[in-house]
Amino acid sequence: MHIRQFRIRNYKSFDDSGAVSLSQGFNIFVGKNNAGKTALLEALSLFPVGNKPHLSSRRVKALPVNPQSTVEFKFLLEPDDLYRALIAAENIEFPVMDVDARTPTAEKNFRDYISNSQEYELRFSQTNPRWTPVNNPSHKLFLANANRSAVRIARTPDLQFQSPRAVAGAGDSLPALFGDYALASIYSFRAERLAVGEHGFGQNSKLNANASNLAEVLNILQHQYERFERFNNLLRSIFPAVRRVSVRPKVGAANMLQIMVWNSDAPPERDDLAQPLAESGTGIGQVSAMLYVLITAETPQVIIIDEPNTFLHPGATRKLFEVMKSAPIQHQYIIATHSPEIIGMTEAQTAHLVKWRDEHSMIESLDTSQVRGAREALIEVGARLSDVFGADQVLWVEGPTEQECFPKILAKLGKTLPAGTSIVALRNTGDLESRKASARATWEIYKRLTTAKALIPAAVGFSLDREGRTEAEMDGLVRESQNLLRFIPRRTFENYLLDIEAIAAVLNSLPAFQQKPIAPEAVNEWIVRNAVKPEFVSKFDQLSANPLEDERWIAQVNAPKFLDALFSDLSETKEEFRKNPYSMTLTEKILERNPTHFADLANYLAAFFPAA
Repeated sequence: MHIRQFRIRNYKSFDDSGAVSLSQGFNIFVGKNNAGKTALLEALSLFPVGNKPHLSSRRVKALPVNPQSTVEFKFLLEPDDLYRALIAAENIEFPVMDVDARTPTAEKNFRDYISNSQEYELRFSQTNPRWTPVNNPSHKLFLANANRSAVRIARTPDLQFQSPRAVAGAGDSLPALFGDYALASIYSFRAERLAVGEHGFGQNSKLNANASNLAEVLNILQHQYERFERFNNLLRSIFPAVRRVSVRPKVGAANMLQIMVWNSDAPPERDDLAQPLAESGTGIGQVSAMLYVLITAETPQVIIIDEPNTFLHPGATRKLFEVMKSAPIQHQYIIATHSPEIIGMTEAQTAHLVKWRDEHSMIESLDTSQVRGAREALIEVGARLSDVFGADQVLWVEGPTEQECFPKILAKLGKTLPAGTSIVALRNTGDLESRKASARATWEIYKRLTTAKALIPAAVGFSLDREGRTEAEMDGLVRESQNLLRFIPRRTFENYLLDIEAIAAVLNSLPAFQQKPIAPEAVNEWIVRNAVKPEFVSKFDQLSANPLEDERWIAQVNAPKFLDALFSDLSETKEEFRKNPYSMTLTEKILERNPTHFADLANYLAAFFPAA
């Protein structure tokens, strides 16, 4: 059994989700915080959470609120699912045509129906809660307005059905039977810590939908040696710090079981070192419950997971998904996350974007091949989906230093980034030079990033250093980028960091200067002495003033190389200039003392956002 399609109506942030299709494997829902992902999973989990109608200013205040929250499902039930659902009932009422009610045709229709896979549509209402059929009759074998009655099928002790017999009326017991079967096949794992560490003794080996009886079912499982060993081996592969879990009677509590977690470093015979699950890491309970389902399920189940990245670190998340993908039964996974990287981890068959627009949540289907293409393009430029996901627009900049410093500069000078804008670092910007054969291919990568649907926001522009490029080379790159590319006013960002006081402060924070701090005057003296050396600036006329007061020199000098030599010489080769983090520290110190130092750079950056 798996969910083929669903539609949420009038529940929390959802007015009407529209019909949303799912696949049997991994289905990922990504979205910003508060976009509606948790509400979506609550609705799909079929917990009796009560009616929580959608509220919106579009409804006239005086009009009553529709109180009923519903979810419509289209389930795919395999013959094995149909059989398992039907044998749970003593009697089944199966709708037939009046003309067939007392003939062999009725029995044939019934047996043909349960012998084939069926798409079955049901509506789950939070009123009661209860199931109702979307179609009438629910099996859709004939038109709703046709003359109909029902046949009653009674099952025998050997699970073979007796011949149907006609009954009065037009009963239909399929919605309740199939709905309850589907409900028993859906597990939901929330992002918060689960209270699953203890439970009473029992003989129920069926895990509850919210895993509340995990201790009870694991206690039964640990008597099945091979299965329990497999369970602990998988748990250890996800959490290397855990040797195993076990279940024991809780001390001082009659008829209560307690799950214990054994540390991988503790000697095996030291049972006094085991810790209760309730006192262990937040993800162990969720993962243990998921592994129990994977190991014990005999038919495909629906496993719903909310924000796995909140209770698992990336390595454990990746390993959990590997275990799920290698399970002998292909289950259906429905995962909500704010990390689009999980689309790649799971190789999801379907992906959807949950967005908040106009006072309600919307679900937009994503092309997974396009998502994979976007991920590959981002990898090529040294970024991740999480760097840009959730932004409305992106300004691509030279590197990590600019990504960190530019927003600080703008904010300090009162030019805050427009809401929804991210600044993201590029990689291998030298490949963009028009004289290189790779230039066009490189720009194609960025074009793919700016046109990828939904997950990748549009590029507001690209900001690069001038480096040693000629005006003709820069003009060619601007044309190649279709005017999205601009160059900062000076050679590099480091050209804005040639500040005596800031440089002296950074030097004096380094080990080489702890015993004998350097004075700003010594830094200035070194700058004056080395300013026009050809390795730092080419074809430069006589300085008209102190180098740091000559705008031409400040704009043209190879500042990264100049700073590297300065750090090395003044420390007697004990220190070297590291762009990251020293450029960031220099920026912060200059902003503290003299924010207007960056005025022309801030104006340059603000020009990317003329409407801000």
